[in-house]
Amino acid sequence: MRGYVLLKQTAVELGQWAEIYPDVMHDLKDSAPSDILVRVYLEEHEWQAAWDALDKVSSTMRSYYNYGSEILELEVARQSINVMPNRAIPVLIRYARHYIDERGRDNYALAASYLSDVCRAYDDMGEFEKWEMLIADIRREYKKLPALQDELNKAGL
Repeated sequence: MRGYVLLKQTAVELGQWAEIYPDVMHDLKDSAPSDILVRVYLEEHEWQAAWDALDKVSSTMRSYYNYGSEILELEVARQSINVMPNRAIPVLIRYARHYIDERGRDNYALAASYLSDVCRAYDDMGEFEKWEMLIADIRREYKKLPALQDELNKAGL
């Protein structure tokens, strides 16, 4: 990724990025590992292409490969949620539930963060009722976890 970013910066400074971008992408599609291609698409804000490339990343790599501090699949969901909420929301909910099931206040705070993204997405889509049903179900399902309830409250959920 570092090489890609450096190449892009240099080409932009020389006013040649638009000219070489198609060739760079062609070469990357032919030779780069799928996870690298996903990160390039995220860099370029090509959300559908990032999701398509993510589909080619093995489920093991998708779940355990860290992109910075985030799991690759989770990073695609978080970055594309405003543009592709219907694709991102289920991923964020799945990871929120995963972290809740892992237990611990830090995990509950992460889950609340992902659920905050889901809340905003449903609100932006004009489907706040879906959010209200989801959060009510989560609160009911995990009612015996006071630390989770506290983290949800702190997040305004």
